[in-house]
Amino acid sequence: MMKNLEIKNNSLFCKERGSQSGLTLLPDSGADAPTVLSAVYTDSTPAKNRQADVPQYGRSMIEMLGVLAIIGVLSVGGIAGYSKAMMKYRINKTIEQITLIAGNVRTFFATQRSYRGLDDTILKKAKLVPDEMWNSAKTAIDSAFGYTVNISPEESGSLITVGTDDYDYRAFQIIFSSLPVEACIELTTQDWSNAQVAAIGIENYEEGGVFKTPIGIDVATQKCAQFAKGGEVDVKFHFDIDINSNYWKNQFSM
Repeated sequence: MMKNLEIKNNSLFCKERGSQSGLTLLPDSGADAPTVLSAVYTDSTPAKNRQADVPQYGRSMIEMLGVLAIIGVLSVGGIAGYSKAMMKYRINKTIEQITLIAGNVRTFFATQRSYRGLDDTILKKAKLVPDEMWNSAKTAIDSAFGYTVNISPEESGSLITVGTDDYDYRAFQIIFSSLPVEACIELTTQDWSNAQVAAIGIENYEEGGVFKTPIGIDVATQKCAQFAKGGEVDVKFHFDIDINSNYWKNQFSM
């Protein structure tokens, strides 16, 4: 703010809007030093007038509510996007795990031509399951969704007497329990030809069915929702030493 200054008798006066503010000029001491005037400024403008000259900043209540509404919408969208991204991550991780486990188990039992004896002890000692899937106590296998995964030999239907056991166990299964319906649909409609999945079971504790791969999106959507209990469903991936086994050809149901 510009002020008109006037010096009268070693006093400096500030003229602003009809008011006068005095500045007393004091010479500097020193024998050979040039005279330097220092000023003490006293503003006599009333406080209320000075405050009126200061710009006022702030936001109205309507503006604040608008900002909060925008933040709320962005937060909801961010949470939804994060949930979707995590679901996709878990599904992709499960696909990787199934493919890896199936390959490891097949390789380990290749010369035996039977999956007899496949249990958690073998899976752990032979490192057939990724370390990330074992819980902290190394006593159970967990999926990327946080629920139990069961890997076991399966009665393939071919009769062969070994002691008191009458099955040859030329098949094995990987069971993912308590999957969300969305994950069930995504996993069952994948192209499992590389992993050589013979069939996929969709079920709960009371009912279910086994379906030949590939499964269409219409069947997967219907069955995953039909067999879900509390929004969750179990999915079994069936493998056989011979993917063209006659046993599996007779086991598919709708």
